[in-house]
Amino acid sequence: DIRSRESVIAVADAAGLSMSDFTAVLDDPTSLREIGEDHESAVAIGVFGTPTFVFENGTSAFLKMFTPPEDEAMGAFNDFMGIASGRKYFGELKRPQPPWPRDARD
Repeated sequence: DIRSRESVIAVADAAGLSMSDFTAVLDDPTSLREIGEDHESAVAIGVFGTPTFVFENGTSAFLKMFTPPEDEAMGAFNDFMGIASGRKYFGELKRPQPPWPRDARD
C-alpha cells in the first residue's frame, strides 16, 4: 500500500536513497506543502505525466519514447524540440498500439 509510511520508505530504500536524508524530508511538514505547490503549478500548465517539457513560450509537451541509439540522440532531441516548442498547433501525435512502436527496439 503506497499510502503507508513503511511502503514509501521501502521504495526509497530500494532506490538507494539516503534513508536519513529521505526520512528527514518525509518528516518535515513543509515538504508536503512544497509538493502540493509543485503539483498545483504542474496542473496549471497541463502536466499529466513525466517527462513533460515546459518551454519559454508557454507551451508544454509530454514525451513517451524509448531511448534512441547514441548516434541518433541529438537529432531525435532536436526533432522533438522543433515540433514541441515551435509548433503550437500540434496537439497530439500518437502511434497506434500494440505493439508500440513497431520496430522501435531491436
